[in-house]
Order: sequence, then C-alpha cells, then structure tokens
Amino acid sequence: MISVIVPVYQVERYIADCLDSICCQSERDLEIICVNDCTLDNSMTIVKEYAAREPRIRIIHNDRNRGLGGARNAGIAVARGEYVAFVDSDDLLHPLMLQEMRAALEDGAADLVFCDAVLLDAAGTEMPTKPSHLEGIDGTVFFLPANLERFVDFWPSAWNKLYRTDIIRKNNIEYIENILYEDHVFYYEYILKCRSIRYLPRALYLYRH
Repeated sequence: MISVIVPVYQVERYIADCLDSICCQSERDLEIICVNDCTLDNSMTIVKEYAAREPRIRIIHNDRNRGLGGARNAGIAVARGEYVAFVDSDDLLHPLMLQEMRAALEDGAADLVFCDAVLLDAAGTEMPTKPSHLEGIDGTVFFLPANLERFVDFWPSAWNKLYRTDIIRKNNIEYIENILYEDHVFYYEYILKCRSIRYLPRALYLYRH
C-alpha cells in the first residue's frame, strides 16, 4: 500500500482538484492521509465531504500549526503503507503516477524513485521540466554511494518521489518544522540511507507555483 500524505492549510481553492487527482489514480491500493494543519479557511469542510464518500481518506488534526514539515511528520507517524508519497495540497498527479512510480521502485529493487514534473504558473501555463541538469539519466537503477554526486544535483523536493516507509522510520528521518526549504535536509538524509535510486523520465507530477 502507498500512504499519500497531504498537508492541508489555506487551500480551499485547490484541495478538491488535488484530492480528485489522487482518488482517481490507477493505483488503487492507497491510503490518503489529509493532515489538518490548523487551517483557517474552508479547506477541511471540503476534505470531510470527500472523506464521507471515499473510505481511503483518513483525516488527522495537528493541535497547532506546524508548517509543511510538521504536517508531513504527523502523516508519517500514522502511515500504514509500505511506501510514502508526499503531495502538496495545491498540486495535481497524473492518473498513472503512483502506479508507474511503484512499478519502477519494485521492478528495479530501488529505495527511491523520482519522476519529472510540469510546472504550472499563475496564468495556467504548463512548463514540463526535469528535476536534474544532468544528461544521460534514464530509467536505470543507480547504486550508491558510487553515484551519489548525480543525486545531489536533483531537486531536493518532497513531492515528485516515492519513498520506502521502513527506511524513514528505521533511521528516524524527519522534516525540520516551521522553516523554509524543510524538504532539503529530509531528502539528503534519506538518500544517504539508500542502496539504489531510480529516475523515471516521465512528467507525472503537476506543481503549482
């Protein structure tokens, strides 16, 4: 099972589209953990409406605003899946994303898989982009530490990746809370515990600026 962790804070304009894109995934073995990070708008009303008709949605509540890092930590703490994906609540997933990412992880016996993304600007313009400036990287499995330099060059974002839950928990890897760029340290700590990493050259994640 994949645990999809979605922090929820001030996203009433976007959360329905985000949840639609997760609920409609071709990969059906999911739990969708929506973390209420003390949002002050109508976001949780929308989430509760989705949860009433979608049994895979779980809602948890932070007792204070902990930021993206703290909300993701709260989701990790209750995750039941073998794998973890992080989705920002104003973003969207390609319908095949989680199925293809899981297959890439399992087929290559890798500990982490990346995919390409599409950046969406305020005008709605889509800009396909790659998470690395390196050439010649495809679906190959790269073994660490021999290829570590390649993956220092990748975006240290939380959201275009699929992780193994046991690596996160066994090594007590957490997001730093209430800081900007909270995903950078998590990414570097995680890859240092990986035996192998796989890059999937498919634009499967839509990131909204």
